[in-house]
Order: sequence, then structure tokens, then C-alpha cells
Amino acid sequence: VSQSRYAIGGTYLPIEYNGIEQNVQGSKIVGDVSGNIGNGFLMLDFHPFGNAFKFTLGGAYMLTNIKGVARMKDTIQQGEIFLDPTKVGIISLDVSPAKFSPYAGIGFGRAIPKNRVGFSFEIGTYYIGAPQLNFSATGLLEPTSNQQSVLQKGLDQYRWLPQVMFNLAFKLAK
Repeated sequence: VSQSRYAIGGTYLPIEYNGIEQNVQGSKIVGDVSGNIGNGFLMLDFHPFGNAFKFTLGGAYMLTNIKGVARMKDTIQQGEIFLDPTKVGIISLDVSPAKFSPYAGIGFGRAIPKNRVGFSFEIGTYYIGAPQLNFSATGLLEPTSNQQSVLQKGLDQYRWLPQVMFNLAFKLAK
């Protein structure tokens, strides 16, 4: 006796961190990060044995996009030469996964509990493909702009977005 249920939902978290400071070889770098993390999803649970064990298949429209900017905080001294932060330049990057991502998972539990209160657990993963990167630099850092392909290759290994969910469900009617 198999059963199936579907779920439509989403997650959304805007992020913004400004003025993040990091010391690198005696110089302070200041960074700003902003963007969104989230998705809108449609999931279908299959209970092939009629009990709480389930397979979940679905997909999501990804809303995730992260942007970052880094710059030198103070003047840099190289021997007798002093470099102003505006001359050194700014590094900017923008990272986002594919817009549509399929999902597969397995778990235990029901969307609508048999009793008044129920609990479910699920582990699965989205296939997000290789995140896309846009990278640029200005000032003296501008020659590093040609490193976008190297950075993109480093991101190519991050094609899966694992997910672990714990759900607490309440039945409103008897």
C-alpha cells in the first residue's frame, strides 16, 4: 500500500555583512558580502510500504546569489613605496548556482501525522550544477581578473547541496 504527499514551500534569507576585516601578511583587507540564500520548492513524498519510510523527489527554483567586494583598508608600504588603497584596487565577485535544481532524498515520517503531533526526518541533496562565478578587479589588482577561469574551476566541484531536515507537524483536526 503506497501513499504519496506533496509539499510546496520555500526558504529565503537575505544576508549582508559589511566591514569584515582580515589581516593578510600585515595588511588589513576589508570585505563586504551581500546576497540572498533560499529557494522555492515542490516536493513529492512516496511511502512505498505504507509506513513512515519515504522517498522524496522534487525540484527547486534557487534564489541564492552571493556578492562580495574586498579592498585594502590602509596604505601599504612596499620598501620605500607607499600605495594608497584606491590605487591598489578592489576585487569583486558574484556567485550563484543554476536556477533550477532537482532534489532527491530519503526519510522517515509523515507530512500529516497519524496522531496529534508527529516528527519526520529527511536527508537528501539538490543537484545545483557548478556555481557560476563572475570575478573582476580594478587598479593594480586588475591583472588578476584573468584568474576567473581558475576560480571557476575551483568551484566546479561544488555541484551538490546536501540537506538535512527535521520537521515537527501538528494535526489541527481529528
